[in-house]
Amino acid sequence: MPALGAGTSAGMLFSAGVRLPYSLTRHFWGIGWCPLISPEKAVNQAEQAERPIQMQAHYTYGDGLSILGRPDEAFQQLQQAAQLGFKDADQLATDEDFKPLRSDPRFPGLLESIRKQTVTPKV
Repeated sequence: MPALGAGTSAGMLFSAGVRLPYSLTRHFWGIGWCPLISPEKAVNQAEQAERPIQMQAHYTYGDGLSILGRPDEAFQQLQQAAQLGFKDADQLATDEDFKPLRSDPRFPGLLESIRKQTVTPKV
């Protein structure tokens, strides 16, 4: 059995045929070791960690589509970015790469929906 320590990987344990009790196992999901938690919680944490990466990917993809003159696809990507938490409407409004989209009637609505996400209700 390999020594359990900081350098121990899931692959090392698996290849050595080590079977640990569920309560002692750690779940590896490709982004690192998760604390001693359930697989459901580990997956949830991994998905939450990926959201900003996915959000930026959709924004960047929309950027490229805008430059290429493909507004319908660009708007789809920007809406995906907004759904994943993109909140910087001012950046979108001033980014020169989105200049081709500014004359589209959908652009003000997209900006408004992003701005609504950032408004916190007054209590």
